[in-house]
Amino acid sequence: MTYGKFAPFIHTAKTSAFMEASLFIALLPLVACAVFKYGLRALILVLSSAVLSALWSMLFVKSASRKISIQSVTGAVMFALMLPPDTSLVIVAVATALMAFFTEIVFGGTAFMPVTIPAAVRVMVELMWPNHLTGFNENGNLFFSLKPLVTFAQTSSEVTSSVADYHIAEIIAGGYPSFIGLSSVLMMLIGFVYLLHSRTVRLSSSLSYIITLILLRTTFHFKDGFRANLVFFLASGVFFVAFYLLPSRSTMPKNSMGQIIAGVICGILTIGAFEITLGILPLCVPVVAVNLLSGIIDYLTSDASQRHERLKEEAQ
Repeated sequence: MTYGKFAPFIHTAKTSAFMEASLFIALLPLVACAVFKYGLRALILVLSSAVLSALWSMLFVKSASRKISIQSVTGAVMFALMLPPDTSLVIVAVATALMAFFTEIVFGGTAFMPVTIPAAVRVMVELMWPNHLTGFNENGNLFFSLKPLVTFAQTSSEVTSSVADYHIAEIIAGGYPSFIGLSSVLMMLIGFVYLLHSRTVRLSSSLSYIITLILLRTTFHFKDGFRANLVFFLASGVFFVAFYLLPSRSTMPKNSMGQIIAGVICGILTIGAFEITLGILPLCVPVVAVNLLSGIIDYLTSDASQRHERLKEEAQ
């Protein structure tokens, strides 16, 4: 029995290296925006996450014939972008060790990962350090402010606590306290357009996810008004999920119908989670849940001949 049978994984003529390189390039606008907004500490968070992830992977890889995948570095960058700007490097070190351990030891490589590992590990560290991942102190956003990297931030401000006071244009550009890579919808859109142009991702799951969010959010919070709902969509980080976490070819159903269903389920879970809490958990937990269901969704939405071929492959 192999781990790979439990998820659809990659179904495309593009090589995995090409897709990961494209994803890495698509993340660069978010990295640039984070550095511009939060200074050197944002750059150090991203670089240390990438370097430590590569080092941990080298430590855990047992076979001399296996090379360190660019996916581990890209995943580490994606993870860092979901951190508050005032995050200790200790948390980054532990998180990257967890990513490498699960990728290389538990599942045997990036090709066999059944879930989006940056989202899964981000949930883990949030549960491990719930009081030390709230560093959104707006008054401390100096370019050379590096002290938060060696201390555990314990600020009490919420990500969206004062977003409603900002102009819509500022929110779109990311000019408010947030996770370092989740604030600028404009930069996310630029990266996603590149992913679509390079045919690295498909639009089905992202579109169904966004439509589901709009329908449910406006239905349940119609009385809040247009501006309040618009602020939620722009500032909550749901576009990061739609553009980067959700449409991965390696953890989503291979057919369009399956991707649409997965996007709808993720949207429903996201809206439900935001009714309970704020922050990163309503973004990442639904993605991990849909990843775990993607194999079942793919099987149920495939035709009879595809099911027959898959059962034959699993029996061999």
